[in-house]
Amino acid sequence: MTPYCVTCDERQDLRPVRTRHGAGGPGSTVYACPRHAAAYPPEPDPIEVIESILRARGEPDDEG
Repeated sequence: MTPYCVTCDERQDLRPVRTRHGAGGPGSTVYACPRHAAAYPPEPDPIEVIESILRARGEPDDEG
């Protein structure tokens, strides 16, 4: 399947902007053209998210 911009269906010069995760199988990548890619802020780093949850719970992470 040829990737396309999630907003305008453009098929040239695409950038990956999201990863969709699926519980029943592999996820998929969401693409956007340069004009629409700016509307998708960077995804958070999963490790930073986990560490912030651990800190909020008061649980030590691997470094402390």
